[in-house]
Amino acid sequence: MLHQLTALSDSKRLRLLMVLFLALYVSWILWGSDQPLEQIWIGQFTLLFTSAYSLYLAWTKEQSNTNPAFTKTWGWIRNAFLVWLFYDLFFIFGTLNLLPFSAVYITSGLFLIGSVCLWIGLFRSPIQIRSVYGKTRLLLDTTLTSAALITLMWLAFYKSFLNITSFEQALWFSFITADLITILIFINLFLWGDIKQEFTNIGWMIFGFVAFFFSDWGFLSQNVITPYRLGSFMDMGWVFGGLFFIFVLQNPNLFQDPELNGFWGKSLPRVQSLLPILAVIVLGWYALLNWQLMGTVEIVGLWITLALGLGLLVRQGLVAGEINLARYAQLVNSIAEPAFICDSSGFLMMVNPALLEIGGYHKQDVLGFPLGKIFQFREQEDTWWMQILHDKNDNKFMGSEREVNLIRKNNEIIPVMLSLRPVQSENLQYLAIAGTAHDLRIQKLQQSEIQSAYDEVAQAQDALRRLNAGLEQLVNEKTADLQKAYQQLEEQNKQLQQLDQIKSDFVSLVSHELRAPLTNIRGGIELLLSGYIQDPNRVNSTLSQVQAEILRLSQFTETILDLSALDANRLPLYLEPLNLTTVVYSLRQHYQHSQQAERIIWDVSVDTPPILADEKALHSILFHILDNALKYAPAGEITLSAVPEANQLLISVSDHGPGIPQEALPFLFDRFYRVNMADAQTIYGHGLGLYMVRRFTEAMHGSVSVKNNPQGGAEFMIRLPIVT
Repeated sequence: MLHQLTALSDSKRLRLLMVLFLALYVSWILWGSDQPLEQIWIGQFTLLFTSAYSLYLAWTKEQSNTNPAFTKTWGWIRNAFLVWLFYDLFFIFGTLNLLPFSAVYITSGLFLIGSVCLWIGLFRSPIQIRSVYGKTRLLLDTTLTSAALITLMWLAFYKSFLNITSFEQALWFSFITADLITILIFINLFLWGDIKQEFTNIGWMIFGFVAFFFSDWGFLSQNVITPYRLGSFMDMGWVFGGLFFIFVLQNPNLFQDPELNGFWGKSLPRVQSLLPILAVIVLGWYALLNWQLMGTVEIVGLWITLALGLGLLVRQGLVAGEINLARYAQLVNSIAEPAFICDSSGFLMMVNPALLEIGGYHKQDVLGFPLGKIFQFREQEDTWWMQILHDKNDNKFMGSEREVNLIRKNNEIIPVMLSLRPVQSENLQYLAIAGTAHDLRIQKLQQSEIQSAYDEVAQAQDALRRLNAGLEQLVNEKTADLQKAYQQLEEQNKQLQQLDQIKSDFVSLVSHELRAPLTNIRGGIELLLSGYIQDPNRVNSTLSQVQAEILRLSQFTETILDLSALDANRLPLYLEPLNLTTVVYSLRQHYQHSQQAERIIWDVSVDTPPILADEKALHSILFHILDNALKYAPAGEITLSAVPEANQLLISVSDHGPGIPQEALPFLFDRFYRVNMADAQTIYGHGLGLYMVRRFTEAMHGSVSVKNNPQGGAEFMIRLPIVT
């Protein structure tokens, strides 16, 4: 047994010892002697041990830390445990009649002083604030959570002690108040903090002070009736709290742990987001339950619950706006070229990393400043920019581009092609101006080289007039070089035109695909915030519509991100042996709640040989093909099957729809291609799904093709190598 204990890690060994310590203490409370001396030595000195050991751990943290900010934090926490240790000593002296109880009551203020030291240490802790778009939501979350918890504690505990008359009861009442303040501080630190740090420790600290709160409350409640007796179950809260502190303080990376992963990494952000809602719901539930059981209506509680409920509606509007802005920010940040968003007045709202990198700026250097801070407009370009702002007000601006200079932070000038496009709502209201800046330095260098070549030709021609016919060969060589350079320039100009066309298509796609969802989300939120909707069913219906539009934006954003990563060769594919049934199972789970799920026939045998593929990429390929079949084949079965074919696996998806026009087959897998552009308003799509299918398939050394079946419908065929 001893060998097994020593083989455990320090943290596991400490947990085991804490459990044994707690089991012995509970056994003593249940079956121990009632002798006063035993009550004093075991009951009081148990509390003294937890306080002293917590002080030692806090002092160790202070001495071993090299960060000045953390050192100051641990200094204040060490002071708090030191003051609490003195308080426990004075309390023991009073119990042993070594001090008059009047002096003990006076020194009980040490507990409050220790609490203040702890508060100062917590406020000085350099915990990184989590990333949100503005501090309004954090302030609102703090207000809602704190108000709900304070009101709940008032209704559940504080009202019963309004008739306190003795100094001792008032002192213990201040103790539970200090416990509540400490709990609120920890909860608000959790709400404000970045989840990249370890917040499970904060949770244990909250549990510790909750245990303190119930013991202090029990002590106060019992003293109202009879004098408090040592060794009762009320002591358990103090012991539990001390053990929780020891458990947290022994963590070597407290307040500075690495990023969370797995269950906690996914759960804690949700807890942060749901905590204000849960706090208000619990308050409302308690007020309602108190009314049903006790027959008394807490007017203050009901009014506060109503006010906090209205605050939750405002908060949910902010959350929806933040989600939408975050999706749009990811879209802008994914663009490889410098890109930005400015408001309707020309002030920068968002810039992507590419623009910051080429300009040498930080976000705080440019956000909120006019566009002219980073782009130099000459007189004619300045007139062009002023005309854009004027045309925007008259709904005439549809997009424009002009060569301007980008001013780097070190005042270096970079020539760029500035392209501007409007971001409009569904009613053609201008929401913002989106822009990209194409770097022209390489093109300018090439133009300079061509000009130099032309100069050399002119010099050669002049020399030709002075020299004899023997120099003709040299002139021909120079002319050939010039023609070659000219051809290269023509090819590069064609490439630039194609790039500009792709860029224009992309900006137009963004304007089209974001305008309708943004307008619907904005309209839904404004309708909720206006207060005109009182019916809960209509509120839920409106929120469901907003959620559907957000999911639509999310799918569009993920497609754009994958496309951008593929174009930039920044989307690694991990080819490994993969069973097709694994991907089929994932797809079936995805479609199980769809109304059209019963149309899909999954004809894939468990004996299908494994293929060499990337699971995520294959899932995306089959999802896009099935999604197209469900959208364009209005009825009939859709069959997904797989059969071996030589050293490849043939995966086919066939439907019973109208098929694909013969003239559209060669272009079906091109970027932004749709067979019928007229259905863009009725059938959601952006012409990227089948392009992604082709890119993913080719990246996995496979091929994709499509044909029309004689009996009707289309059949998509993907061939991937079988693992040998």
